[in-house]
Amino acid sequence: MKFIKSLLFFLLPFLSYAQQVDTSQVTMLKKKAQFFADDLQYDSARVYYQKIADIYLKNDFKVLYYDARLNKIDQYFIPEDYKKMRDSASQLLKEIKQDLPENRPLQARCYYYLGSSASKLHYPKKALDYFNKGLKLIEKPGSVSKVWLMLLVEKGMALEDLSSFEQSMELLQKGIQLIEQNIRKTTRFYNEIKLLFYKRIVVTYNSSRNFDKGVENSIKALQILDELPLHRANIRVRQSILFNQALSYKNQRMFKEAIEAYKECITLQDEFNSQNFVQASNHILQLGRTYLKQRTLDSAAFYIQKSNAYLLRKYPPTHVSLADGYYNLGYAYTLRKKYALANENYHKALKSLRSKYGEIHPNLVLLHMYMGTNYREMEVYQAALEVLHKGLISNTRTFRDTNLYSLPLFDDYYNPSFFFSLLRSKAIVFARINQEKIKNLQASLQHFRASDNFTKEMRRKVFRKSDQLLVGLYINAIAYDAVFTCEQLFELTKDKKYLDEAFYFFERNKASMLLRSQTEANAKKTGGIPRDLLSQEKTLRTEIATYQRKFLLNKNVGIQDSLAKVNQAYESLMKRFEQDYPKYAQLKFDLKLAAPSDIQTSLDTQTALLEYIFCRNSVYLMVITKRNYQLIRIPEVKKVQAQLDAYYEAIQSESRLRKFAPASYQLYQTLVQPAKKYLTGIKKLVVIAPDVESTPFEALINQLPANLNQDDFTKINYLNKQYQISYHYSATLWQKEVAQRTKKHSNTTTDFLAFAPFSTGESKIYASTRGSGGNLPESGVEVKSIYNLFKSKQLNAEVSLAKTATKELFIQKMAKASIVHIASHSEANTQKPGLAKVRFSGCGGRTQDVSGCLLASEIYNLEMNADLLVLSSCSSGVGKLTKGEGVFSLARSFLYAGAHNVVFSLWDVDDEYTKKLMIAFYKHFLSNPNSKGYQKALQLARNQLAEQNIHPKHWAGIVLIGK
Repeated sequence: MKFIKSLLFFLLPFLSYAQQVDTSQVTMLKKKAQFFADDLQYDSARVYYQKIADIYLKNDFKVLYYDARLNKIDQYFIPEDYKKMRDSASQLLKEIKQDLPENRPLQARCYYYLGSSASKLHYPKKALDYFNKGLKLIEKPGSVSKVWLMLLVEKGMALEDLSSFEQSMELLQKGIQLIEQNIRKTTRFYNEIKLLFYKRIVVTYNSSRNFDKGVENSIKALQILDELPLHRANIRVRQSILFNQALSYKNQRMFKEAIEAYKECITLQDEFNSQNFVQASNHILQLGRTYLKQRTLDSAAFYIQKSNAYLLRKYPPTHVSLADGYYNLGYAYTLRKKYALANENYHKALKSLRSKYGEIHPNLVLLHMYMGTNYREMEVYQAALEVLHKGLISNTRTFRDTNLYSLPLFDDYYNPSFFFSLLRSKAIVFARINQEKIKNLQASLQHFRASDNFTKEMRRKVFRKSDQLLVGLYINAIAYDAVFTCEQLFELTKDKKYLDEAFYFFERNKASMLLRSQTEANAKKTGGIPRDLLSQEKTLRTEIATYQRKFLLNKNVGIQDSLAKVNQAYESLMKRFEQDYPKYAQLKFDLKLAAPSDIQTSLDTQTALLEYIFCRNSVYLMVITKRNYQLIRIPEVKKVQAQLDAYYEAIQSESRLRKFAPASYQLYQTLVQPAKKYLTGIKKLVVIAPDVESTPFEALINQLPANLNQDDFTKINYLNKQYQISYHYSATLWQKEVAQRTKKHSNTTTDFLAFAPFSTGESKIYASTRGSGGNLPESGVEVKSIYNLFKSKQLNAEVSLAKTATKELFIQKMAKASIVHIASHSEANTQKPGLAKVRFSGCGGRTQDVSGCLLASEIYNLEMNADLLVLSSCSSGVGKLTKGEGVFSLARSFLYAGAHNVVFSLWDVDDEYTKKLMIAFYKHFLSNPNSKGYQKALQLARNQLAEQNIHPKHWAGIVLIGK
């Protein structure tokens, strides 16, 4: 937008002066100046603005004379000659103060250019001061001028440069509101200035890691741009928007979309400004960096080298402009383990960057990060620490402590992602140093704690689910290495506080977003928010889910606009909640994780909790019983993964005993046998293992059968025979649920509510599994049989079959039921978890009509009260596996909606066997519901099928998550 700013100030209300000059000549000169500005011919534009200034000077029209000279200064934006802009604006300000001391708008424009040049020359505090001076000069209550808006938008960017993201966003959004209220929508300026604000909003959202909002606002900016004339200047604007949109996509790990956006930038560059080698090089470099982040190293190296080839047309190999290419190429070599070649490129970059910026500068941060990683992999740990610490200093404004053990403040950084990565990288290196082992391990833990605390601040500042999940990746990256540090400290000191620290990182890496969501939902209920506002919040949340579903099915611009508006309204309401209801704000962020001692308090003497975490080189297991807790390291994480794959494949393929038994026993030896000595007297296992969520522990065997050739599955010692097994997403969530187990569900009026929408019908198509469509005749038998079991106990039961089993009826009745049972088809969606669905009557086949289906995105907005939700359907526990969260499945969505326990399937289940298992489960449960519970009933039901020589594929995949 900067290339069109000359337009924004040119037509000032000084027409009375113009009547005394040759208006036709001035008009002609203005048109030519504007043409050259739009065509990016800044030298020619400056010539014509000077001619205009000369005419006004000759006629002693000083206001218009200085206005023309300011328009001339505006042309320094295109060649990025900010020193010239600064010097010219400074000189002109002196002249205006002397000649026209009362003309505040002209002086304010000078401050605009002084601030803009200071900002581009990396002096954000000075820039902010200039913008404030300009705003103060012309600020009038109830009045909005063009100059004032330009100063406001750039002040917003100065605040962004200072990492004051919330203040920046408030200012920019205020500007949008003022534009809507004060600028006529029919003017070209309305779209131009609004576009500039949206461009800046995208940058601020990206900097604050709100990437989903970054994408949303970049789309809005492109829509506004389409309303403006097509010329080279606006094509450059399109490039700028696409460039930042690509950055949003890249950081969301949406690499395909990022690559497309960068390639469009490159195409526009080739077509309209091919001689700008520096800009062309930057677009190509960013494309290479996207491939680098994707770990597509050949493509990364190709584009990075191509980027530097462009620059070599203009600069010598030692020029500072090539430094970015050198160190990014170096990192590609680091990832290929070609450390010497990497170092060669790093030092090329370092030499040229130091010559321009010195030892400490923000432009050296990424280079220091990459060099630190390279030294770490070369096991040159002292050099790694030194260069990483130098990167930390370069990424902060005031931190200059050269002590390698020191830490900066959290509000003193330039780039939050680099700040986090440098802290974490130092922590990893400290843990690998063999000298002064305890001291360096403690330094490692200190840096891991600091990086973890920083992620908490990051998560508080992002709103959208997708951006919260990205912060979850950071948390996962910490836990990936921090547990090793804690284990080493415990081994050296035998101090159990380090086991507590290890367990903290176990839990930080488990379903943190689900915990946050449940905590926030509870805060809404108890935070003192009026009912009418809660009702408004629920309505908006439902609308968001509806538009999200529609947009996933049909990427329509109108739907996207509607979604953006509802999102904005919802976010404004949430902000109001935090500001007006302090109790809600306090409860919302009270995410206290359970400690081992908390878990022990909730365990009985017959229950053990086994929690697993997959780290860099090992799998770690925390065993917690009523009396003790221990950390166990299981080496060779790749070997463990291979065993998991072999076991899963043996079950899924219904392998014969000779293949299944060794795979199952080997995995038992790896995952369970190390904990065996702590399990004396234990009858129940609670397994917390999101990384192995598709692996049923029930079918693991604790010894090989004597004869593998008989295919007799009845005599196998399954773990299910020995233990009642349940699962959960995190120990903290499990402990919270146990703490509520004594609560009575007083609002429930129905003991058993069941739905079997595909139980009968005229169709000749019958399905053998509960995910393939068609009728499920056994599902009707299943729910009728269970209904009769409840009736025989004089319990209140309701069943809906076939066409009566609709989504609407389910939503109407489910909140009043203690046990809800759905025997139907369900479909997982590993790419778009929100589109996973349970089929009710009226839900079409695999068409886009999902009106009769219950989608996962809709389930999240339900308010259930069920003690048990049974998904007697296919793959209801399958979904997208996200690091640090687990699987986003239908089962998870029902747990979030309020179900206290969920029975679900890990894969496609057989209609006949599922019916048998479910009927057996309820028989055992109802035989003594108060004492045995769901775990015991499910254990006995599985054993019943196993004793009939039924392959574990048909009973081990039905599992329980809950207390």
